[in-house]
Amino acid sequence: MVVLVAWNVSAEAQQLSLRAKEASLTSTIDNHQALKIRLNEHSKADYAEFTARHVGRRIEFSVQGRPLMTARMMTSVLSGEVQVLVDQKAVADQLAASLAAGKTTLDVRVLGE
Repeated sequence: MVVLVAWNVSAEAQQLSLRAKEASLTSTIDNHQALKIRLNEHSKADYAEFTARHVGRRIEFSVQGRPLMTARMMTSVLSGEVQVLVDQKAVADQLAASLAAGKTTLDVRVLGE
């Protein structure tokens, strides 16, 4: 029983659902379309801990099971802001509205190497 509980905690540490305070469309410095997401205070703290724990690992960002982007976590993120590339403007608009309204979460998980 203790082993099972420890396994569940470890599995939860590998995945995180984040709530947005704000979400909008933006462009990256190389002119790609992206979602700029400002996390609420609870998610900001959770994401800071998650990123610190997984520096050097590949992570995937998704919304409602739809993978958006994978990236290697190069440093911990304390700002509570996330920028996720989205290739279709109509999809990006819909996701920004849904995230900002609190209808959905931004899911982050560690990928196996």
